[in-house]
Amino acid sequence: MIDQQTEFEEWWSLPEHEELRKSCAQGWGWQIWQASRAAVIVDIPSKIGEWNTVNGYVLPEAESYDEAIDDCAYAIREAGISVKEDE
Repeated sequence: MIDQQTEFEEWWSLPEHEELRKSCAQGWGWQIWQASRAAVIVDIPSKIGEWNTVNGYVLPEAESYDEAIDDCAYAIREAGISVKEDE
């Protein structure tokens, strides 16, 4: 997965941002980029495994769902965005 700094630098260097580069130092642009990411909080669905059990075992479908929730939360955090459960 591409890291935040690389993603920012690619965005910063786009031709349509020439005026922005003239009016704002890259260091300030990076600070603003990080602040904009920190301001976003994604509310993901709750896991369901604890409510979907048979004889004390979590159903495979619920386990897969919970793993997908974990994978999504990980990807969101990797993009520098907060997940509501982290709050």
